[in-house]
Amino acid sequence: MTSFKLKDGTTVDGALQSKIWVASGFEPATIEYAEEFGRWLAGQGENVIVEKETLTTSQIRNIYGEVVRLKMQGWGKETEHSLLLLKARLAYATEKPPAKIGPKSFRKVMEPALDAIFGGEDEDKKFARFMRFADFFESVLAYHRINDKKSNSQPFTQRS
Repeated sequence: MTSFKLKDGTTVDGALQSKIWVASGFEPATIEYAEEFGRWLAGQGENVIVEKETLTTSQIRNIYGEVVRLKMQGWGKETEHSLLLLKARLAYATEKPPAKIGPKSFRKVMEPALDAIFGGEDEDKKFARFMRFADFFESVLAYHRINDKKSNSQPFTQRS
């Protein structure tokens, strides 16, 4: 499931819209969609999926870590290469058996957004698109995290 009804009554399909947001920029609907999608991936909100079909934090931890690493690294040929490999990592993390509804939906939304990065005409535009992709990815994960019962049941302990 990649379509969600927003507060204004419009329905947004993230599999179609995510590439537009990455290419052209965010709007209030971007964050509202990220909230609804993240909540749903965690098994909360409307049209809830059963817990065994939800997206787990561990399924996306490595992908998220790579996105953060690339943001800190900056743009260059190595970043482009790593982003192409990220698509394969995304497929593996979300489709390995037993493939579940939540992870498959996450891939359906994030893969077109990832592809949109390479539609930039020059390196500066590709980098700007990458940064929007990273921001969108992070916003979905943030809403997933705050709605995930398993993540919130663990007490926060600070390392010394």
